[in-house]
Amino acid sequence: MGQSEENRIRKISLPDYRGTIKDRHGKTIVNIRPSFSLYVTPEDAENLSSSLEILSGLIEIDEGK
Repeated sequence: MGQSEENRIRKISLPDYRGTIKDRHGKTIVNIRPSFSLYVTPEDAENLSSSLEILSGLIEIDEGK
């Protein structure tokens, strides 16, 4: 990976998944699930339309969202 790629792509590790939080009666009050964020800077994408099409297929989300 070149230096410019290292400046643009960052992997951030967050604390581990904690699971479900229940009240004293065993009723679920918070159901924690993993979440992910992906940001694309349009100016950095060589072909934005093509990049969005590829990413939408990888993360299973509509390209327009």
